[in-house]
Amino acid sequence: MSVEVLLRQARDLGITLAVDAGRLRYYPAGRMPTFLAEALRAQRGEVISYLAGIAGTQEHKNTRTCGACGQRLSTHETRVAGTCLRCMGDEEFHAAIRSMGTRRRVARAG
Repeated sequence: MSVEVLLRQARDLGITLAVDAGRLRYYPAGRMPTFLAEALRAQRGEVISYLAGIAGTQEHKNTRTCGACGQRLSTHETRVAGTCLRCMGDEEFHAAIRSMGTRRRVARAG
């Protein structure tokens, strides 16, 4: 299975993949199906290289401060977007709020 297909499947399942200090991370952890986890493990190096290449072309991704105002980014959703909730557009803001609610419900259920 190609890296692009793996990333598309993860995105379709609502899973965010990121590289942090050279390690592959995914959020929310409780949603990762076994088949996808095994496929990602088998191609971990390729996935990390692919995501690192994307991050290099999109400087704002996975940063710790807002690209617009410099405010510290405190949630996973804002770090992935690269902007704080205050600086997000309406659509991006609502998607981030929905994602935070989903992560909270999964954490409470687990």
